[in-house]
Amino acid sequence: MRPHTLRFKVGVWLAASLTVAMVVFALLVVRYQRDQLLAAALEHVNQLSDVITKSTRLKWALRRIPGRDSAQPTHEGEPS
Repeated sequence: MRPHTLRFKVGVWLAASLTVAMVVFALLVVRYQRDQLLAAALEHVNQLSDVITKSTRLKWALRRIPGRDSAQPTHEGEPS
């Protein structure tokens, strides 16, 4: 068996250290991107919820207008 030189030992430790550092960095990047994606999805869900709420309120308001012509065209399958 060949004796391990100092150069070999330093090279192995350097390679191991850099590998660990790269894995930690990759995990941090993945966690950051996941958090950003979750925040964007949450923002879109909130926007969609606001649109649905406003649309529903408008529809209720239009139904309560006296004298509204019930023969106005509506979307298919939607009660007038």
